[in-house]
Order: sequence, then structure tokens, then C-alpha cells
Amino acid sequence: MEILHNIKVIVHSILAWLVYGLSFVFPRDKKLWVVMGWRMSKHRELFGDNAKYFFLYVANNLPKDIKVVWIGRDNDICQILRQRGYQAYNLFSLAGVWTSLRAGYTIVDANIRLENWQYSGGSRLIQLWHGKSLKKMGHNSPYAMGRYKKFSSPNLFRKFYLLTAASKFLGDFNVSGFRINPDDLVVTGLPRYDVLFGSVKDSDIDIDLGLKDKLERLKKEYKKIVFYAPTFRPDGSNPLVGVDLNSLNSVLAEANYYCLISLHPKFANKDWQPKEKFSHLDFVETGFDLYPLMNKFDLLITDYSSLALDFLLVKVPAILYIYDLESFEKGMGIHQEIADALPGPRVENFDRLLEVLKGDTYNWSEQHDQARNTFFTYQDNKSAQRITNILLEVLATPGQTIAEARKYLENK
Repeated sequence: MEILHNIKVIVHSILAWLVYGLSFVFPRDKKLWVVMGWRMSKHRELFGDNAKYFFLYVANNLPKDIKVVWIGRDNDICQILRQRGYQAYNLFSLAGVWTSLRAGYTIVDANIRLENWQYSGGSRLIQLWHGKSLKKMGHNSPYAMGRYKKFSSPNLFRKFYLLTAASKFLGDFNVSGFRINPDDLVVTGLPRYDVLFGSVKDSDIDIDLGLKDKLERLKKEYKKIVFYAPTFRPDGSNPLVGVDLNSLNSVLAEANYYCLISLHPKFANKDWQPKEKFSHLDFVETGFDLYPLMNKFDLLITDYSSLALDFLLVKVPAILYIYDLESFEKGMGIHQEIADALPGPRVENFDRLLEVLKGDTYNWSEQHDQARNTFFTYQDNKSAQRITNILLEVLATPGQTIAEARKYLENK
């Protein structure tokens, strides 16, 4: 079976390389932009993350001569967006293939999939990347792909025309992780932050409406609402192995807290949620857009996730529960510089986590304000606008580089 699988991978890769070569033949329209996401539920693709908010900004604010199209992986997401008046095509449809082959800009917020990569030759790839966390990625990480993967997974090595970041401090880690020219990094803020500082039309698409209603009820009944969100482990292991849910529930009950648990979107298809019900904790469905609801929480428990940084934007403190620090550091790698700048308790065993929860010593402080200003150059609802302005400036002045466009707009 393994031999058959390897043969399929090789054949698939060869065909993708052939299509990629042919994709350079098609003339590209710089005013046709395709956007694609990466989030999935157990049932379908979800509309979320930076790709969602960039798409909504462009579709609702730019002149009609800029055409933006969502390229989805299934018909459900395309139908949902079309019902709201947006253009969306299934990647595997004729319209999806043709649009991808003609797009002047291809916008992603994760590694571009092989199926999308094969149509992207000659298109400028814009990487909105889904945040920066304590964990290393790309060429900075021991988990990085070997160079032999360039044949079977060439999508992971595609060069970016532009890479966005929340600050130069965080962006520099991604510059080295992706091995891009530092001049192609733009500090704009991330589009998903826009909804934290203002309303965004149609941001309700693919938020968990049941969770929204539940949070409103819980806020009236409990002293604090806790959000526990462990991140992806490179070995695919269950992140709940370090948690005794019964003991956690007891401590939450004593403090009159309620905890909602969400696993990483990469674990959307894992059946790790226990069948047992608890009085003071529950699980939420993975993958839905959390950002419009982030300000409903009072405390975050996470580990190496970018949420530890992003929750600073809504002034919610975090406890870092890093029970597997040694193995995670060996497998994935940790940016110690980011960890040092991030305030809050760090606990390496479950008993200590319960003690910290009981002690209530994790509240917002001046150090949290300092970290927020270090990690986030902009704290407003204009991140998608800043990215778009750079792309429009490059379009308006042929031959202009990203660095030149950025400097022009900064001095304007």
C-alpha cells in the first residue's frame, strides 16, 4: 500500500509541475485577485482568518475594476459567499481553474495548496500568514521540510511577492523562516485584527452563532470566562493528555469560572472530545472564526499559539501551559525572544496550572501594555486597507517595488 501511495504522490507531483509550467503561458490580469483560505471543519471549508477579512475589505471598498474572487475547495463555501453577493468559485470547477490561471494576484494566509500552486505561475503571491507565535516555522524550525520535498511539495517553497506582519519585531522572524527579501516585508497589521477595532461587513459569516449566544449567557452567570486553546503539535499528538478535565472542572466550579476548550483547526477531524459532560467546561467546534468573539473572554490558557499574542489586542491576559516544553522545543522550536517579551505565568505541570487559576495572579498589568505595543505597530481597523493601498500603488506605478511603494505611502 505504501508503494502505491508513493507512486500516486509522484504522478500527482509530475502532473502539477506540468500544469504549473503551462500556467506561465496565460496572460495575467493585475486587476483580478483570487483569495483562498485554509480553515476546515469536519464538513466543509470555513471562511476565516486573514484571507476572510482581506477579501471582505477589497470586495466592499474597492472600485469594480478590481475584481476579487474567493477560490474555495467545495461548493458549500462558494454558495454561502455567493448568497451574500460575492464572487466565489470552486477550485475544481472550470470557472475556478480559469480564474486562477488569469489572476494577477494570488492571496493566501497559509502555505498555498498544491492544487492552487499549479495554476499560480506568473501570478504575484501575497502571503498574509496566519499570525506569529512562539513556535518556529519554515526554515527556522527543526520541523522544516527537507530540500527533497521541493519536488513532491513545491507549493511549500513558492516565493512570495509580499509578506505582511503585525510589527517588524514579529515580521523579521517570518522573513528568516520563509527566506524572503526583507524589502518585501510590509508592516501593516493583519486583516483579522480589523474586526477587533470596528465593524466589518459580513464578518458574521462562519462565526459560531451557537458560541456567540452561549457566551452572552455565560457572561451573566459566571465570574470569568476562560478560553483554553492548545496549538498544533508536529507529531499530531493529543494536546489534552496534559489535562485532567475532572480536576479542572472542580477548580473552575470553586472559582465560579467557566472554560471553553477549542483544539487547533488542524485537528478538526480528530475525535478527542470526551463523551463525558462537565458543569463548568465545554468544547467548541474547531475552525470557526473566533475573532469577532475574542473580547467576550476574560482569560486565555494556551501554550505556543499566536493567540497568546493576539488576545493582547483585546486586553485579555494569558497563562502559558507548556507541559511539553522540552519535546516541543526539540520538535518545532521556540522563539525565545518572543517568549521573553510576553508577560504572564508559565506553568509546566497541571498541578501548577490549577494553583495559578486559584491564585488569580495573572491579571492585566503594565507589562501587558508594553508587550502589546512591541508586538503590534498598529492597533486599529485599517490593516486590510494598508495592504490594499500598497498593492494599488504598485499597480498605479509599473516597475515600482514593494519597498518603494511602502516608502511612498509612509511619506504621503
